[in-house]
Amino acid sequence: MALKKKDEDLTPAEQELKRAEEAKALEEQKAKDEAEAKAKQEEADKVEQKRLDDLANENMAKEEIASKESAAKEEKRLADKALEDQKKADSDAERLAQEAEVARAAGREPEELVLVKVESKIHSDLRQPSTGTWLPGKGEAHLLNDGWLENQVNSGLVKIVKKSK
Repeated sequence: MALKKKDEDLTPAEQELKRAEEAKALEEQKAKDEAEAKAKQEEADKVEQKRLDDLANENMAKEEIASKESAAKEEKRLADKALEDQKKADSDAERLAQEAEVARAAGREPEELVLVKVESKIHSDLRQPSTGTWLPGKGEAHLLNDGWLENQVNSGLVKIVKKSK
């Protein structure tokens, strides 16, 4: 069995060869360690990316649910508003019928005022003074067919969509 020589007993060429072998072994170890670290980092990145994807999917699902709820609330609000508008129109029609009945009972000829559905052509809200009813900008409402409404139609601010009976 050959004994290993001490570094001092080696010739300069052997010492240089030994240092080169040690440097090569260190390089190989360093490359191996870097490869392991890179593999660990890639695995950690994959796990983090999966976590972020799951979180993004959860957020998208929450946003979708929130948007559906918001759409349902808006739809309900619009339905409620349409119902309220219809009730107001019915109430105004009933009031007009009662006023006509009172006029007939008093022996006068009742004014022929009817409700009409009108649409605003402008962005500003308009209020009919005789009824206090508001016509929203670019919206629709049931208004009394009176002189004020005739003036608004003639000036091009509103148009009559449907006449009531």
